[in-house]
Amino acid sequence: VIRTYKLKHYANCDKINKVIELVKAYRKTANIISKDIWNIFYYQGNIPKYIDIKRYNTQLSKRCTQTCGSQIIGILNSYLSNRKNDFVEIVNKSKLDIETKKLLLSINKNNRWFNNNPEISEETIKLSRKIFKHILKKNRRPDFKYINMALDKKVAILEKSNSKTYDWWIKLSTLQRGNPIYIPVKSNDYFESIKGEIKPFIQINIKDNKTFSVSLIKEVEDEKASYKAETEVIAMDTGLKNLFVLPEGTMLGKNFYEMLLKYDSYITPKIANRQRQGLKNKSKVVKNLYQNIRNYIKNEIRRCINIIVNKYKPKEIIIEKLSFKKSNLSKKLNRLLSGFGLEVIKEKLQCLNEKYGIKITEVNPAYTSQECSRCGFVSKENRKTQKEFKCLYCNNKLNADVNASRVIESRRFVFEGMKFHGREQVKHILMKKFIERCASAFKTSYDSLADWLLTVRFREQPLYQKLIYREL
Repeated sequence: VIRTYKLKHYANCDKINKVIELVKAYRKTANIISKDIWNIFYYQGNIPKYIDIKRYNTQLSKRCTQTCGSQIIGILNSYLSNRKNDFVEIVNKSKLDIETKKLLLSINKNNRWFNNNPEISEETIKLSRKIFKHILKKNRRPDFKYINMALDKKVAILEKSNSKTYDWWIKLSTLQRGNPIYIPVKSNDYFESIKGEIKPFIQINIKDNKTFSVSLIKEVEDEKASYKAETEVIAMDTGLKNLFVLPEGTMLGKNFYEMLLKYDSYITPKIANRQRQGLKNKSKVVKNLYQNIRNYIKNEIRRCINIIVNKYKPKEIIIEKLSFKKSNLSKKLNRLLSGFGLEVIKEKLQCLNEKYGIKITEVNPAYTSQECSRCGFVSKENRKTQKEFKCLYCNNKLNADVNASRVIESRRFVFEGMKFHGREQVKHILMKKFIERCASAFKTSYDSLADWLLTVRFREQPLYQKLIYREL
């Protein structure tokens, strides 16, 4: 497993300036290469494996240009892979016929959105192109304006130091060819305690165009063999009031939302005041405040998930497809939460999968807050308040978040393939399952269920009645 660790460097002002100049030139080159690769992609339908560095006239050396190109190709391939997954989800959720879906998924699998195929109708190809362009428009392309350098030994060489003051020297090529610089790097106890092989890759990140940070990469030992699962499955409901809620009632991150509101109440007036004075919001003060918020979100999410893993040692974690619901936070903080916050959760879960082999299962989040975990009855009226859940059918009463986590757990096997369905399709499936369950397990006939529906007034009553009469 590959891990990145930030270490302290002791470069002087001259070396810092040279590194900043190098990063700026690296970013310009990255933008040029990325535009070129996108043109190739639209023409051929694929991201090229290699680039011809001779065609680029930049300040960087040929070796550094090649390293930059490899990094861009890796990032774009990852981006494209995610967009292909989005394509699959949209097609599966659509109401298209099965044959059209198969053709669209085949086009997507083979990256043929921009290529004509005599075996597939022109309408289907146009539809695939339209869907893919919609996905690209919805998901911003990677921005290489602020890319950080990921360098291999062609450009940056890591050497062990004989000095007692420093542990490492990084020999880094600069824009002045034949004049590399040596950056002294100091290790730390945490980095040394991690068992693993140091890889010949170095990350250099700029901070406010004034200084930079250095990160080394280690291939750490695989802990999958030593990890012993004690719990088969843990389901987690994700929210704002309680960050994570488990089926047995454990609630983690109870103060998460209150802390965000405090941050918001503090930062929003400051920004408004700066706007009234005609000052820029991108000041050092505002940046530091938002950085503090990011640090809090990241630390709280990781802390809660670590508690779950250490306490229960699950073999599998089930979570709804993540999306924080609308809150009373400001637009800026809400965007930060729905973007950065969700990304932290995904990264942490992926890390658990890589490190311990914990299986991560995503289920469809539609109506998890309205479905009864006991009988499966779905209605908006089941959830009276944010905290309270009371089923209209079986009178099951419990905390709304605990009920949602139990529903998430129940969707592990019962609704196979429902992950890709739209909300209306999910609602239809849940209602039908409830009616079938009533007619068998609860010894309730369709007639008696239809009579009960007439005695209780709720929004979904006509939908249930239509389904029952269809069964009759």
